Amino acid sequence: MIGKPLKDWDINIYRGILTGYNEAFIIDEKTKNDLIFEDPKSAEIIRPILRGRDIKRYAYEFADKYIITTFPSLKIDINIYPAIRQHLMSFGHDRLRQTGDTGARKKTSNM
Repeated sequence: MIGKPLKDWDINIYRGILTGYNEAFIIDEKTKNDLIFEDPKSAEIIRPILRGRDIKRYAYEFADKYIITTFPSLKIDINIYPAIRQHLMSFGHDRLRQTGDTGARKKTSNM
């Protein structure tokens, strides 16, 4: 065995990461590369992600998916990442706001 089974880790996994809008926050490798080419600083907040369907019994199959990590608890100023800001705003400001309103992302307490 190469790694430590998840059942032996001292963690609790409930629902994983909830973006509220996967189409905007989970990107493919081409989009990741385009964002980093446009602004190399973007690499600071783009991380590889494994979804449940990518995890197999004894291994994983990386699907070339990445997440833009603008989690509210990190208090990231999106304005210092202009390529990421432009990418996210292309989905519409109202759709990305965390107000809990119809059509917007769920309001969270992660401050």
